[in-house]
Amino acid sequence: IESIAEAKAQVQKTMDAYNAVLAPDVKDRRDAYKKLQKEMSNADKKRADVSSKGGQMNQEADQLFKGGEGSSAAIQSPALRQRSEERLKKTQERFAEIRQTGQKASALYEPFMKSLQDQVTFLGHDLNPGAIATLKPDAEKLNSQAKDLYAAIDQVTAVANNNITRLSAE
Repeated sequence: IESIAEAKAQVQKTMDAYNAVLAPDVKDRRDAYKKLQKEMSNADKKRADVSSKGGQMNQEADQLFKGGEGSSAAIQSPALRQRSEERLKKTQERFAEIRQTGQKASALYEPFMKSLQDQVTFLGHDLNPGAIATLKPDAEKLNSQAKDLYAAIDQVTAVANNNITRLSAE
């Protein structure tokens, strides 16, 4: 959850840098562009961290579920085995909900970053006011996509926190 929050904050910083390049009152567009490139690189690093930690989370969950199934099978009491199996099933369902919500955010992230990268590449070849002006519709669309992405990321953290809280309470 922490990595996801950090990645979201980095995407926001990257969008701030992007919007600064396009701002009509920017003092040095070239410096603003260099900052944008740095923020893009940082966003890639944060995304890689989220991906790595997500892979670790999935691997640990798979091990936990496999171990839980083995443990349940070893319980002699039918009533206790059933309770164990029910709890494991609830945990698997909650984890599946977190995973599914994360996949939805990831599905928004990829095209968003591709569009942002395309625009950064475009700007790299032409930082003149005329080129900046032609990006206005694209920038509006990108900022709208960013809002959708932020909402999806917030949904992932909300679902994860909610399920963690529910698991802890049981």
